[in-house]
Amino acid sequence: MTTVGPKVSVLMLAYNHEEFIQEAIESVLIQKTNFKYELVIGEDCSTDKTREVVIEYQKKYPHIIKLNLQDSNLGGRKNFISTFSVCEGEYIALLEGDDYWIDEEKLQKQVDYLNTNDDCTVCGHSVKMYYEEAKSFLGEMIVKNEKFTLEDLLIEDIGNKPNKWYLRTLSIMFRKNVLDNPPDIWSK
Repeated sequence: MTTVGPKVSVLMLAYNHEEFIQEAIESVLIQKTNFKYELVIGEDCSTDKTREVVIEYQKKYPHIIKLNLQDSNLGGRKNFISTFSVCEGEYIALLEGDDYWIDEEKLQKQVDYLNTNDDCTVCGHSVKMYYEEAKSFLGEMIVKNEKFTLEDLLIEDIGNKPNKWYLRTLSIMFRKNVLDNPPDIWSK
């Protein structure tokens, strides 16, 4: 009997997210899907108890959670590249350790979209922004139905086009194979 790998890898970067990481992980664990998914957490040598929290969750959910524990602090981009390399899913969904999802069908909806739109490599959705200090929602960032490339997003991520952000990280899902040959910008 062969084991089928995950359809989706949820890639979560974590650094000093002790206060938020539990809610982020729980928002992944409640996902309702008709496919297998994994949560791959890249913990980047936090100075708080983030590492201990993710290790405890991995012990409870070893069939879902995979840890990529760094030996020294790599920083965001290198931690992403390292964590991405251990993701097994056909699709990658992004979720930072201080964010969370509110739709328990988020993964299913995005997989359904990508499965029926072969010409699409990345998709995202609108998000609600919560201001922690005020304990209130600031509003919604509405995503327009625009077409753009994954490279547009990667370039945007490092600030080359300020004030023109297309998608928030927690809304992104993309086909893993589009990064088989990562853009040169990653090595800079």
